[in-house]
Amino acid sequence: MKLIGFLVKVTPPVSRGEKNFTTQEVIVDISDPNSQFQTICALQLSSKNIGIADNIPTGTRVECSFGIRGYETKNGRVFNNLNLYRITPINGVAQQPTAPEQAAAPQPQLVPTPTYQQPVYQQPVPYPYPPQVGNQQQQNPNEPLPF
Repeated sequence: MKLIGFLVKVTPPVSRGEKNFTTQEVIVDISDPNSQFQTICALQLSSKNIGIADNIPTGTRVECSFGIRGYETKNGRVFNNLNLYRITPINGVAQQPTAPEQAAAPQPQLVPTPTYQQPVYQQPVPYPYPPQVGNQQQQNPNEPLPF
């Protein structure tokens, strides 16, 4: 699979576990320019691929080739990894700011709050109690029930 985005960061290699399994993450911004939301993707380098992104400056537009690996743990949780095996700079394209911490934070856009008017309720029409059916007259409340 492939994706194109801007290189945000390359983390230092990290060793894990008893076997010293070494991994490195490459963070790529794959945001849609027409969207107000940022989409960041972390791709993992392992074994012989560690270091292939170290010489690419941040902010460079890159094409990433990766594979998806998923596994289930003993307790039933499922994890997915995006294993990066090739990263290629795309030349001739304007670069984004060099790092997110150096770039100005995007200002939130203020959206006018819609005005809400409380609905006006009509007073309920009082119903006669006990209800009258047809031409029957209302009974005296002190008289026993008609049945």
